[in-house]
Amino acid sequence: MSDSDTFDIFFAREFPPDMRLHGTGKFRTPRTVHDKVPIIVFSEGTVVSTQSYNDKDTFNMSVTPEEVNPILLWIRQCCPGKDVNFMHGDEATGYSVRVRLPAHAAGIATGAVVRCAVETPLLWENAQGCGLTLVLIEHVVRRAAQCLIQAFDDEEDVDTPPSYVPFHA
Repeated sequence: MSDSDTFDIFFAREFPPDMRLHGTGKFRTPRTVHDKVPIIVFSEGTVVSTQSYNDKDTFNMSVTPEEVNPILLWIRQCCPGKDVNFMHGDEATGYSVRVRLPAHAAGIATGAVVRCAVETPLLWENAQGCGLTLVLIEHVVRRAAQCLIQAFDDEEDVDTPPSYVPFHA
């Protein structure tokens, strides 16, 4: 069995509106109409924060509305009347999506611009809303985070505070 028999890979902006859900209850598994595992590629996003909760590490990535609107439409169709809780933002300002990091992932830093592929193991619902769990499979850092700290001059007098010069990219 080849990977093409198991997975459907597509860009987030091309998220299929006819995705299916397997299972019942509060946790359901998304599958494509051909019963394949969906792999979503975000073409570009900026890492806005990273978090650690017990054994779960996540990062929030800002993405354009064009990237996530098809996903939002599908989730709202699956969970009518519920808030979508795995992303924040709106059409005007853009969105931030939460992505879970597997144990082997490294190199995700706040401010980095990344292209990444995620799997979607489940759509979840609770009293507050619903969401789609996104787990990082692979990422490429397209632009590394820039350091916002400048080096001090070693020749500067130690009795006076160093002069502060704001960082300019």
